[in-house]
Amino acid sequence: MHEAVPRLRRPDVGDDQVSRPRENHDQRVTTAVRLPADLHERLKATARERDVSANYMVVRAVEEFLERLIPVDELRRTR
Repeated sequence: MHEAVPRLRRPDVGDDQVSRPRENHDQRVTTAVRLPADLHERLKATARERDVSANYMVVRAVEEFLERLIPVDELRRTR
């Protein structure tokens, strides 16, 4: 059902370090998001298990969430 997050390793990164996927974005912004403590811990643990950054997982999750939203004009037709 869900696409698996790939395990990414760079040869120059040791086992105790988490590699970060290389992304080509022209512009990035830094933002703060408040998460419940238990969700934050789950996020960090899951990212560590998959050898990716928590940021990578959050970006992917937001992208997937936005792709699945019903377009607003369709929502208005159902009301």
